[in-house]
Amino acid sequence: MNLTATAMDTLDLLNEPVYLALQIDHLRLLVPQAQCTAMASAETLQPKRDSNQPGIGLISRGQQIWPVYALNNALELTTDPPSTRAQCVLLTTGTERIGLLCDQAFPIERSELIVGSVPACMRSNELLFSGLAIYQDQIAFLSTTDILYRQLQRAEH
Repeated sequence: MNLTATAMDTLDLLNEPVYLALQIDHLRLLVPQAQCTAMASAETLQPKRDSNQPGIGLISRGQQIWPVYALNNALELTTDPPSTRAQCVLLTTGTERIGLLCDQAFPIERSELIVGSVPACMRSNELLFSGLAIYQDQIAFLSTTDILYRQLQRAEH
């Protein structure tokens, strides 16, 4: 597959110098590293206090509470994440916070990626990503905390 760098339809993700790769089974979801506030062990996940709270649980960090979500290998919400989801990446939109469970997370320099737009046949208002990239001969999905937050909220309701 040959993807060439093109302008993103909705976001200019190409200017991000470093992405954080969230490994979810065999998939990689890339978010700008600048949107990652911290990382936590999935063992620190607290159960939801009531059914009206978002996500599958909470992580407290200082005075702030982070609702935590889990995705399956089809990038769909799951309430029963596998035990391989050992890390939680804490992301912020600036006003909203979300935690996302993943198997592992690691930084990737922009120069290591071949970035392209989402093909027209895949575009949807319900996607968790807004671009595609190739990293080490594998497809990765480019996203932002804003997109993830909006789509996770939509999927829960």
